[in-house]
Amino acid sequence: MAYLSANGQEASSEAHAVGFEYASRGHRYNLSYVEAAQAFLFFRNTLIESVVHAYREANVPFDEMLHRMHAFTDEILISLLQTYQKLEKAK
Repeated sequence: MAYLSANGQEASSEAHAVGFEYASRGHRYNLSYVEAAQAFLFFRNTLIESVVHAYREANVPFDEMLHRMHAFTDEILISLLQTYQKLEKAK
């Protein structure tokens, strides 16, 4: 969750790393693109639930929280799919 409070390049780098890790593990365990995306969506839903709770406790505006979560998780998903594509081409 700390990455949601980071700005710019640090958050982007962490999102890319998380997406890469999800893709690498999914590919290693022979998951399809769809199964890897489902694993990510489970992660995203769990993340959102915990972030909403933490931000509510910290009185962070909802719109700011929502924007940061979407930007971060969107980057993770793009990284996951790009990495999967590269791994498939490397076969």
